[in-house]
Amino acid sequence: MKKILYVVGFFVICGIIGAITGGDDKKTNTNQPTTQKVEQKVLSAAEEKVVYQNFKNQIQKGLVAVDNDWATLWSPTITNFANGLIDDKTTFQTLRQLEQNLINDEMIIYAAYNNLYDNLPKNTVISQETQDKMKQVTDDYQQWIQQRRKSSENFRQALGMGQITEAKIQETVDMINRADAIMLGATGKLAELEKKFK
Repeated sequence: MKKILYVVGFFVICGIIGAITGGDDKKTNTNQPTTQKVEQKVLSAAEEKVVYQNFKNQIQKGLVAVDNDWATLWSPTITNFANGLIDDKTTFQTLRQLEQNLINDEMIIYAAYNNLYDNLPKNTVISQETQDKMKQVTDDYQQWIQQRRKSSENFRQALGMGQITEAKIQETVDMINRADAIMLGATGKLAELEKKFK
């Protein structure tokens, strides 16, 4: 009886091993790629210039939006608050609106790079050098907007806690200055990219 059990057990184990190895073979065969790699064509200099112009126009649209929101919602609000012409609640709410607007403005900048290929034929690409430079410009401008927003949040949160001090005001000013240094660097990089398409 034991011998029969050993024999049956042997065949069962062999069957399992066969099923496993056979299954692996099938799996390997069915997972072979069936599509060929599509060749991508790099755009000509003239075509790439069009892409750059669209990118630049979108960037400019975002920068104008940031400048308008800052000039409308930050500068007069802080001035009026400092002169006692508006109360804490109005200042708080206006700065919160500014921060929301800056999030929307940042999305305009983000779209400038993210939508580069929207109007291009399929399987076409811009040169890696140009793409890398556009990405850096986009990242820097986004960082600038984020830092501007954080400076507004910094002031607004202190205001909400009744902790507006000279030190807090100076801290906010320093944050704005650091943000604007990032913006100037991004503008310099955009100018360098512009030279390529003159």
